[in-house]
Amino acid sequence: MPRFPTTDFRFIPKTCGAKTGRPLGRFTLLAIALLLVVTGCDDGQTTSNPLPDAGTDVLDTTGTPEDGTNPDVTLDGTLDGTLDGTLDGTLDGTLDDTLLADTNVADLVTDGTTADTANPPADVQPDIPVTGSPIGGPCNTDADCADADGQCLTAPEFPNGYCRAGENCTTSPDSCPSGTECTPFTNGNNWCLLLCNTTSDCRSGYICDSWSQCWPGCEPGGCPAGQVCSSSSECVPDPNQTGVVGGPCATDADCGTGGQCLTAANGFPGGLCRGHQGCTESPDNCAAGQQCTPFTDNTTWCMDTCNTAADCRTGYACDSSWNECWPGCTAGSCATGEVCNTTTNECETAPCTANSCPTGQICSNQRCVLDIGTPPTGTHPVCTNLPPINCTGTAAYCGEIVPFDPDLGTGYWDYPINGETTSNQYRSYVRRDLMLLIKYAAAKVDCLAVGWPGNGGAVALGDMSEADGAIPGTSVGSPGHPAGTHVNGYDMDIGYFQVNTANNQLRPICDHMIGNVDQYHCTSTPYLLDVWRSALFAASLHDAVVGNQLQLRVMGVDGQAGVLFESAIDQLCAAGWYTGNACNASYRSLAYEVTDTGRGWYQFHHHHMHVSINGLTSGTSPMLYDNKCLTPGCQLIDPAQDLRWTLYPSPEREKRALPDRL
Repeated sequence: MPRFPTTDFRFIPKTCGAKTGRPLGRFTLLAIALLLVVTGCDDGQTTSNPLPDAGTDVLDTTGTPEDGTNPDVTLDGTLDGTLDGTLDGTLDGTLDDTLLADTNVADLVTDGTTADTANPPADVQPDIPVTGSPIGGPCNTDADCADADGQCLTAPEFPNGYCRAGENCTTSPDSCPSGTECTPFTNGNNWCLLLCNTTSDCRSGYICDSWSQCWPGCEPGGCPAGQVCSSSSECVPDPNQTGVVGGPCATDADCGTGGQCLTAANGFPGGLCRGHQGCTESPDNCAAGQQCTPFTDNTTWCMDTCNTAADCRTGYACDSSWNECWPGCTAGSCATGEVCNTTTNECETAPCTANSCPTGQICSNQRCVLDIGTPPTGTHPVCTNLPPINCTGTAAYCGEIVPFDPDLGTGYWDYPINGETTSNQYRSYVRRDLMLLIKYAAAKVDCLAVGWPGNGGAVALGDMSEADGAIPGTSVGSPGHPAGTHVNGYDMDIGYFQVNTANNQLRPICDHMIGNVDQYHCTSTPYLLDVWRSALFAASLHDAVVGNQLQLRVMGVDGQAGVLFESAIDQLCAAGWYTGNACNASYRSLAYEVTDTGRGWYQFHHHHMHVSINGLTSGTSPMLYDNKCLTPGCQLIDPAQDLRWTLYPSPEREKRALPDRL
């Protein structure tokens, strides 16, 4: 889901200034030295102490130490090559204190003593290296970035600035330097960004996000006094602090200049501050962690924003309609048929009872779901030999694009498809962590579902990515998926488990024609769908959690199948066949469209499921989130560019109708 610091956004987020700036040219040894002595690398901060000399001064013929301004030429009659005032004694362009150079030069007065050896006091900002900042490094302007096309993403959204480079880099193959990755932004540009394994790999003010890239953010406890780290990894005013928007209050005076207190007497527990009356919605001129909200009295106010109830004070819920902290429910405050969820502080439908659901629905897992029959019965096997679900290596190792190997394993079959051959499955390359997740879920179904109805065959795997991370078909001039999908091994097409078929190869599981026109989605009940195995497989994909985030970003299915999946997962949970994360419907990353809402699932999923994962994360992202679009940034897909209709013909040969013989 995109974040909004500026005007161009990565596929989950952004832009900034013009693209200028080149690294400093190379100078002779003496020229660099003199330049450093005279000018330094000024960050606008000076110190009262001199910079350290390179060591003990070289004495001249009179025994007087050098004065730090110009080297003596006595003793050997030539320049001795050692200048007081250099930063670390060697002309290597590296600052010895790892901070910006102070503007003072060393030892301006002959003091008769050797130079001090202590480091100069720390500057208030990180250094901008004299040779320019690399990708991910600090900057004030584009000229501070080392790369010729470097661009400085500036504060306050990017603490102390952030250099990006390589505009219009390629993602397949990745053309960025080692340690960086070509990243698509939603304005159509690509840029190289800095990779990471954990937040410790990133500068202060940055976290290792779900893309395994250093990006502005915070971790719990990492914000300045008076601020907290929100569930979206932003430092925002502490809602429990008096005098801030969203904070407690008794009178308007508690809310600061221009603020107003919505009091406890009016239903706001402990009072609630709102601020900046007359704010504008577009552009929104409220502070970080706030948004401009219109009220029914035709006023606008800055209100405290949230993603989950955890972002709000006790007694408040995150109102999902506005993503604002608002008084939560209490026992007895909800409408008839609703109860107060004490975790979210929101009213929700009361748990059903055996006879409380409408006709055609049943009560399962405390929810009314579609009546699709009862789940399989029998003894639940104990699955003790499942393959590992999580990748435990570095981000580079787990994100490496590898062939799905072996082709045939416990519960799965990666068969040749869409022009592949058994000796050249060029469309079957995937991130290592996604491969492990699929093998785990397939093996779990294979273990638990022994004896269930259906053909009992292995789940069949379809398109992934090409070896260089490109969309399958790119190498033969026919990419078969929308831009932004099936790149860099994050995505996989998988056949449904089926009934009344010989195997589970990717094929339509329903009628999909009206007259002679293909609708590319189910127009009937999916009568070939083995809903119980398919639902168990989908649920098992939710078992992998990295940090505090599901590894599964989304699993998309046809709209007619999706409602069946929901019911089946609930019933499998109620019957004890499955007990993992997917039993909580709020955590499910299942996506489908009964009508076309532009999220990418309405068409082309009548013959396969689509799985997409998140990258490794540092664990700061919330588990509850909504990014259930086909593309990571929810971009609309141009139908003219969507070639999915060319994929996955029925594996059985159609019978040709012969004309009647006269």
